[in-house]
Amino acid sequence: MRTFLREYRKPQIRNRLSRDRLLAFFRSLLYLGVLGRERVYYWHLLIWTLMRRPRLFAEAVALAISGHHFRRICEGNVR
Repeated sequence: MRTFLREYRKPQIRNRLSRDRLLAFFRSLLYLGVLGRERVYYWHLLIWTLMRRPRLFAEAVALAISGHHFRRICEGNVR
């Protein structure tokens, strides 16, 4: 994910902060950053993104949420 964020060039379209996006961010902090087994990597990703590519912070959170979702789907179907 870091390689993608390092190479990705974000378009100049501005997205407004909505209540739903803010709620999704706080849920990700709880489920991925506190309760999740991948919490160490999640925090490293957020800190790395804030320090190196702060404009891509929303994309980093969205990718972390998507990755968590796909892992759960895969675990449910593989076992």
